Amino acid sequence: MASAAAAPWSDVDTTKKYRLGTVKKDVAGNEYMYVQGVASGALYDWVTIDEDHVTIRAVADGQGRVGILQAALDATTDFGWMAVYGNHYGKALTGFIDNGVVYLTSTAGSI
Repeated sequence: MASAAAAPWSDVDTTKKYRLGTVKKDVAGNEYMYVQGVASGALYDWVTIDEDHVTIRAVADGQGRVGILQAALDATTDFGWMAVYGNHYGKALTGFIDNGVVYLTSTAGSI
């Protein structure tokens, strides 16, 4: 199992350091996927990911795997990690109960 020291989740790489789609775990069992950024991608934005591992800021009726950016990957030339499993912070427009059901909204990047 990878540790946070082995894979710094909040780093922003301007050159690709891992194969896109690489999945790693931290010591708590949370999972992260290495992805390419998106225009205006901010810390804790909810994103969907396409088959080429490029992120898209999530909106209602979005399609694809969903994750939460762990850094501001605000350009398509940025690379970094998104959370795909476990306990993580994410942008929410309203409060919700831990382990509650969340829904994508028309506000890009938020639930």
